[in-house]
Amino acid sequence: MKSFQKYLENYKPLPWTVISKHSTEWLVDNDELLVNFVRFRYIMRHIEKYFSFNKHASQLLDVGVYPGHMPQLFYEYYPKPENYSYFGVGLGFSDQFKEKMSEFGVELIECDLDPRLHLDNGRATSFPMTDGSIDYIIFTDVIEHLYDPIHTLQEINRVSKLDALMILTTDNLTRFNGLSALFRGRSCNVPLISGNFFYNGDWRPHFREYSREELIQLLQWAGFEVLEHHFYEAEFGKYRVVDGHLIKENRKNSSLKGKLKRVIRDLIVNLIPHFRDNHIIVARKVESYEDMVIKAPKIVNNIDEWINQRQTFEKSR
Repeated sequence: MKSFQKYLENYKPLPWTVISKHSTEWLVDNDELLVNFVRFRYIMRHIEKYFSFNKHASQLLDVGVYPGHMPQLFYEYYPKPENYSYFGVGLGFSDQFKEKMSEFGVELIECDLDPRLHLDNGRATSFPMTDGSIDYIIFTDVIEHLYDPIHTLQEINRVSKLDALMILTTDNLTRFNGLSALFRGRSCNVPLISGNFFYNGDWRPHFREYSREELIQLLQWAGFEVLEHHFYEAEFGKYRVVDGHLIKENRKNSSLKGKLKRVIRDLIVNLIPHFRDNHIIVARKVESYEDMVIKAPKIVNNIDEWINQRQTFEKSR
């Protein structure tokens, strides 16, 4: 299999992923897969390490399939398994997207996995799939967009086989830029105007981001154990293909002050991993859906029940 870099130097991006307008000139005419080159390189490395499609007929679930990068990578880059099924979950699929995903062999499932927002408009709020049928789950850069990630994780557990493997990526709450913002008296959260206060559509802004410990806790409550976790620097938007070669943004003309800031930041994030800006996790299902539901915290409406539950789970930490 050719290197991921060589693949990206020659691949054709999906048309809806190309950036036509942006305040940063470097990003114009780039596409979202290249903009997120580092993230997808990590994802593919972990897929190659943990996913095995040769033993038996396998089923893969891609939660948050849009804009279709993972199906494209499975179709064009990853050695396409002969005996597997690919299910892609999301909302608001266009006809153009549906056509391309069909070409890639993906069965799309329109499903709103945030029922507590009451924005489903009659659509399914749980996976319309057979319990215990999924072998592998791709859950990348989605959890931070969910108001209720517990519901989604428990649904993933329900439709997954015991020992099913999941790859999860998301932004890191404890990243250096957030710390820097706090030191300057500013918020580390999504700007108010960019958050969910003023938008009720199918695309969901970030609701919250998570630390390593919080992600591990969420996965444990959903019946998964973490096999591997890494902090990494996403280097968002720094790569693009020029004249058939993948190159990194050249900042030679930046100011001395800017260079000094980057040197300090790079030194800190290299020394202290939890200041890096992203997580990647590999987790395995270790509890049945029934056992997981019994052990996990419940949504309650009574404040006394809520306080008692908090005390119970705080003691168990």
